[in-house]
Formats: sequence, structure tokens, C-alpha cells
Amino acid sequence: MKHHLTVSMADEGLEYGDRTHSYNSRLAQELAVWGDEIGVTDVLHDALFQAYFVEA
Repeated sequence: MKHHLTVSMADEGLEYGDRTHSYNSRLAQELAVWGDEIGVTDVLHDALFQAYFVEA
């Protein structure tokens, strides 16, 4: 599954770092709701994606 995800993301031009753990995303989801409320949705989602999937 990880190989498929890596290939799929590369096909879309997205980076994917080598991760060894999965984390509970509840706080990130709450942060995203707050970001929606103050109008920074895209910037926040890009930063969360970078931190979680690329920088691992």
C-alpha cells in the first residue's frame, strides 16, 4: 500500500516522505476548522500537508 501511495503522489507531483508512524489527526482537524473560520484554509492545509507527509 505504501508503494502505491508513493507512486500515486509522485504522479500528481506531490512529495511523500518516509513515515514510520501514524498519528491521531483530531487536533489537526480542529485547527483546520479554525483556519476555515479566519480565512486561511489553503495556507493552513498546505502547511499541515508539508509537515505530515513530506517532513514526516
